[in-house]
Amino acid sequence: MNKIIHVISLMILTASLAMAQATVQISNENTKVVVKGTSSVHDWECVSEKANFSAEVEVADNALQNLTALSFNVEAESLKSGKGSMDKNVYSALKTKKNKEIVFHMTSLEGIQGNEVTVNGQLTIAGATKDVVLKATADVSGEEVTFKGEYTLNMTQYEVEPPTAMFGAITTGEEVTIVYEFTAK
Repeated sequence: MNKIIHVISLMILTASLAMAQATVQISNENTKVVVKGTSSVHDWECVSEKANFSAEVEVADNALQNLTALSFNVEAESLKSGKGSMDKNVYSALKTKKNKEIVFHMTSLEGIQGNEVTVNGQLTIAGATKDVVLKATADVSGEEVTFKGEYTLNMTQYEVEPPTAMFGAITTGEEVTIVYEFTAK
């Protein structure tokens, strides 16, 4: 009889722990990706609010407990600078006729420390795929998690020729920073 009570108690404890965690999916309502760079004239940025994110997270006690899946894709031509000629140069550099999307797919969770999340994954830009480590802060409010982070890369690593304008008189720097923000609900 004691064994049965012990087993039932263990089952109730396990069930209550499982109920303290919630798995949530990404909402595409609050997504934003910004690509920031420099040029010989001024700094520039292209913004997309049309990124598609997918993630599976577990939250408990108003904190991120686990991240089991994460991926995002951005339609390359949804990146807008507000300057049509610059956008055309960016799309040409990204080879958007053949490579419609910028894609990230998480391969493993490196760790969660407080509200800092580190994941390993593969980032594909202009058809070239590289292994990367992305970091983000995860702010939890109830069952809603907002991830914010940034990643700096050299465009030439992805076989992207840094865009130029005015017959090469204006050049862009090789490094760009991708800033990302999305909310899981």
